[in-house]
Amino acid sequence: AKVAILDRVRLRIESSRLNPTLSSFGLHRAPEVLDDPVISRSRDGVVRIVTESPDPVVVYTLDGSEPTTASTRYTEPFPLPEGGVVRARAFINDMTEGSAPAQREFDIAKTNWRVVSASDEPRGMEAARAIDERPGTMWHTTWQNNERPHPHEIVIDFGESLTVQGFTYLP
Repeated sequence: AKVAILDRVRLRIESSRLNPTLSSFGLHRAPEVLDDPVISRSRDGVVRIVTESPDPVVVYTLDGSEPTTASTRYTEPFPLPEGGVVRARAFINDMTEGSAPAQREFDIAKTNWRVVSASDEPRGMEAARAIDERPGTMWHTTWQNNERPHPHEIVIDFGESLTVQGFTYLP
């Protein structure tokens, strides 16, 4: 990593009610901060790994092993339609400092899935949000005025025959 070193500093006081007086002036170089990577996947099965740190080297594995400096470098989003375990780490300072490992497990991608019907879909809480792979959205039935009685249901067409071993959802 290249470090820019400043050889000049200017302090300019643009205005003051009286003659300005400084008691101290400091300039500090803050250490580089390394954030843990965040792993996400779109509905069509494309995995993205991001970090807020400036210019880290991000590496990942798909076999569940610990990511190391020798692991595959993340350079662009990649497809993972059949699901699996993605583990990632970010490195800085010539790969000498690493973040904690991040991990996400994904099931089969919901590329072909579509909502056939839902018992209720108020605006902004449409049933399609139940399968959009975005944790910040949700399907919700009407909860005020015109509240519909239980039970509520959603019917989803997978678009293909699947052998299901389990079912997970984000409550």
